[in-house]
Amino acid sequence: MKQHHIKLSGMTCTACSARIEKVLNRKPNIQSAVVNYASETARIEGNLELDELTSMIEAIGYGVADESREQDNDGEFSLGLLLVTTALALPVFFLGMGFVDGGAAGPWIQLVLSTLVLATAGRNFYVRAYKLARNLETNMDSLVAVGTFAAYLLSLYHVFIKPGPLYFESAVVIINFVFLGKFIEHRAKVSTLKSVESLAKLRPKEAHRFRNYKGLSSQHDLEVCDSSSLQVDDVVLVRNGEAFPSDGTVLDGSSAVDAAMMTGESEPVKVDVGSEVIGGTINLQRPLAVKITRTGQETALAQIIRLVEESQNSKPPIQKLADRVAGRFVPVVFVLAALTFLAWVVLGYGYEPALIAAVSVLVISCPCAMGLATPMALVAASGTAARLGILIKDLASLEVLHRCQVIVFDKTGTLTVGKPQVVHQHYFTSNWQRELVNQILVTMEKQSTHPLAKAIVAAMGEAHGALEVSDLQESAGVGLSAWFHDSSGAHETFVGKVDAEEIENSQEWQKLLQDYPGTSVVGVKVDEQWVAACLLADPLRDDAKDVIHDLRKAGIEPIMASGDREATAQSVASTFTPGLRAYGAMSPEQKAELLQSIKKDSKVVAMVGDGINDAPALVEADVGVAMGSGSDVAIESAPITINSPSIGKIYQVFRLSLKTFGIIKQNLAWAFLYNIVLIPFAAFGLLSPMLASGAMAASSLCVVFNGMRLLRFR
Repeated sequence: MKQHHIKLSGMTCTACSARIEKVLNRKPNIQSAVVNYASETARIEGNLELDELTSMIEAIGYGVADESREQDNDGEFSLGLLLVTTALALPVFFLGMGFVDGGAAGPWIQLVLSTLVLATAGRNFYVRAYKLARNLETNMDSLVAVGTFAAYLLSLYHVFIKPGPLYFESAVVIINFVFLGKFIEHRAKVSTLKSVESLAKLRPKEAHRFRNYKGLSSQHDLEVCDSSSLQVDDVVLVRNGEAFPSDGTVLDGSSAVDAAMMTGESEPVKVDVGSEVIGGTINLQRPLAVKITRTGQETALAQIIRLVEESQNSKPPIQKLADRVAGRFVPVVFVLAALTFLAWVVLGYGYEPALIAAVSVLVISCPCAMGLATPMALVAASGTAARLGILIKDLASLEVLHRCQVIVFDKTGTLTVGKPQVVHQHYFTSNWQRELVNQILVTMEKQSTHPLAKAIVAAMGEAHGALEVSDLQESAGVGLSAWFHDSSGAHETFVGKVDAEEIENSQEWQKLLQDYPGTSVVGVKVDEQWVAACLLADPLRDDAKDVIHDLRKAGIEPIMASGDREATAQSVASTFTPGLRAYGAMSPEQKAELLQSIKKDSKVVAMVGDGINDAPALVEADVGVAMGSGSDVAIESAPITINSPSIGKIYQVFRLSLKTFGIIKQNLAWAFLYNIVLIPFAAFGLLSPMLASGAMAASSLCVVFNGMRLLRFR
């Protein structure tokens, strides 16, 4: 059994990926075929070679992309092509509707320009309709292709054989409106491809590998290699400030690692000999010798990428309702057009009037309003959201957000600011003056790169001068020690972590931590005596409590899922009234599993996060929302980004979603009603193709203007 991962080309909608899956899974030599429209890839298991699979895929009407060449993300639905075909179509429309008199050259101008439109923007509609017909299938592309081509052929007949009314404008207007809808959908899909690219960039391209490892002292015996060439049991040097090239175990050295983007832990993690490190995380302090334990697809980063890719299948937007209806609507229209033609001929009206009536049925049935009903409302909502500081990349997410029953929030950087701040300074009874204690604290913390140290310096550095110290040493994950001298002699000082045993044996320490639960503590000790403590916490965003209250009032259950310690997560959750349902110490996989379990209860769930560890959950959710201050991976993985420090935007975008969905339902109702009412008029000859084209354009404009009402949303 062979497994192939193939990059595909030519897919334009989720129906394309479904069709490829359906055909491939029918083949006897294929055990399973899974096609991901978002990443444009296929994973196929079976007893076939790659060239055989390529031939099968090409026979269905799609292609296998050359992964060694950079692909054009714009594809057939580029903005440039849209602008060009619109410029070509406008003169045809004005001439065909009689707004401009083209004289004797008018028909020829319309012929040339409409031919160019159909050969460029319309070409792929015709190709796809042909491929569908070969498999005895139809969709909206079939109706667009047959209706526009019939109007075009009838116009050619009147230009070259028997003079009569032209219907070129019907063909080009239909092509342009439907192309616009496809362009909007394509742009939303392309943005989803960027999240995996951002994840892959976390791993450094190069690594420093020991040729013959004999401890950190053998740094002269290094070679620079591609990180992808690393093997299990290789030993690499990771200097401070560098990212780990792969998962491994520390062989020599001690340091602190910034794993926040992977684990959600707000504080750096102490590592020393025997500690496991994750590829893509950052070494903050001192060089480490690391033995590689996992490479390639086995690393934690690769597993997160896999989770993102697997979860990144397109969400089912309301526009699929139009596609499902079209699956039955299109064959019915073809039958009605054929019956119309036959009825007119049988009744003795002649072939030309019969053909005109049949074309009118096809033209009036072309799904311009139906195709624009959803994307135009979403585009207007997107513009409004941008004005409000909300970036919506996947417009279909707005169709789902208003139905959310549960919203899961990350803690660090989402409900909280994401940066530790000094919340309290405590001074124990001693003979040391507070000013001197503060000088000791600030002087020593200035020598550290630890985030807590930076927060203390930021809060106190300007108010307290420096002090001369000697023999300053830093122990990763513990703190700093030094000596300072005054008139009474030399004094040993320590700034850093307070042991749990000392806290248990001191009522004063216990009371202090009870008064400030969930805080991080930095103690100051002089001559083996605790003289002060600095308590730090990651504070809630100013409007966090308001947005939780508003969501609860709207019937939505808020939940907090954090990679931080369980005690810290529960402490933050308890600050809300009533308290939040909260989960702590959660890995990226566990966050994604939490969302899966909620969805199994038939609940629509949204995820709000900001870190790399949130990426799988953001794409697993029915709707993912990223904070703009977070990681690039989170922002790329989520269809909605809050470009504002205000988390209150969550409730605002929920209200926008509710309003948008209401307008989408109005648009779809109008589009379906339009078709149902006017098809009989066309069949009885009460609408010529030109009037049918005008009615079709008017219907589309009604949908557009109704969607534009969202621009007034506040």
